[in-house]
Amino acid sequence: MSRLSRIWAGLIALMLLPLAACSSSTTPTPTVQGSAPAFPTTVQNCGQQVTIARQPKRIVTIGYESVEIINAAGGANRIVGTFDNTKDPNSPAFTAVSHPELASDKDPSTEDVIALRPDLVVSYGLFDVNLASLQQAGAASLIVSGLCGQHGGGIGHGATFDGIYNDIETFGRLFGTQPQAQAAVEQLKQRVAAVKKDTSGKTAAQGYFYGTTFTTSGNQSMLQSQFDALGLKNVFSDVAKDFIESNTEELIKRDPQIMVLTYYLPDETFELAKAKFLALPGVKDMQAVRNNQIIGLPYSQTQPTVSAVTGLETIAKGLQAASG
Repeated sequence: MSRLSRIWAGLIALMLLPLAACSSSTTPTPTVQGSAPAFPTTVQNCGQQVTIARQPKRIVTIGYESVEIINAAGGANRIVGTFDNTKDPNSPAFTAVSHPELASDKDPSTEDVIALRPDLVVSYGLFDVNLASLQQAGAASLIVSGLCGQHGGGIGHGATFDGIYNDIETFGRLFGTQPQAQAAVEQLKQRVAAVKKDTSGKTAAQGYFYGTTFTTSGNQSMLQSQFDALGLKNVFSDVAKDFIESNTEELIKRDPQIMVLTYYLPDETFELAKAKFLALPGVKDMQAVRNNQIIGLPYSQTQPTVSAVTGLETIAKGLQAASG
């Protein structure tokens, strides 16, 4: 089953906390740099205390979000395998890893992960991977914090830029690469601060197609944080969810002034997504459509990771182009 299918189905519960083991004998063990906390150490993750027995040196990632976070924290050279079935050619899972031949575009099985013998697994969710088996292998498992709410844990803190910064800093401490992690965080903060905030109070909505179903984003989504940073008002900010299966009648009723359309590379483009959206009954009466205030945003820029800052900049550029 694909990653998007699992997200759409509701995603499996917080069974995602510890995982693990080491690596292939053909892959060199990375050199540890800088200082690190005394191990074992405890990390707060998705409302749970996760014990990290030793400094992570061999990491398996599931999903590009974790690759971006680890890369920003200075630990990309510790990744011994990564799984990302989004198949986005621009996905950091295929560009940020020191050994790109280790990247796979499939959902991993328990055997796939254990064969890489990581001492830490970082993911958006494990799904087909058996947590107990990974624990027996001696590894820990962490979830990208902005994705905790998708896994039935009822965390409800949403996806935020502060969460992204905290994730990077946490891994920087675990890796002993705090200076690099802090520099990455400061650079991201500067980019967010540089984005011009709209003070007009315009309303906005985000949407994408999952198959034939049109879906929007509530106040637990990264889009909510991006809209907040831009001064836009999410018309679905009263819905405490990330993904909302929304009928178009409700979207039309809420009538946003700005429409952000998400699309999935490489199989979809903004032009295709826009044509599909405009074919929906009644949407041509919306303010955003009448005024041609429709902005395209790649899916990889809507998740709680480094690319969310690029997404913020993409929306800001779209607003400037639309107003120009």
